[in-house]
Amino acid sequence: MNTETLIENMTSLIRWQSEKPERRSVEFKLAPERFGKPGTAWVYDYELGEGQRVFCAEEINFEQAREDYERRELDRLKAKYEAAQ
Repeated sequence: MNTETLIENMTSLIRWQSEKPERRSVEFKLAPERFGKPGTAWVYDYELGEGQRVFCAEEINFEQAREDYERRELDRLKAKYEAAQ
């Protein structure tokens, strides 16, 4: 990923946060390039109580992130309690 793309991605996330600044936050993390991407952002919506690590605003999907978490948690609890029986 080049610097221009990184700046575009960061700008899209800043724009996303500025649409509802009282309920959204964005934290950027720049690091050595891994997986073709030199940085990530943690986005959080305080009203939804959901956060997600993304590379650009187009990746934000709190509903899917919540569903993924709930499915992992369900699998974890099933394994825990089925093993106890």
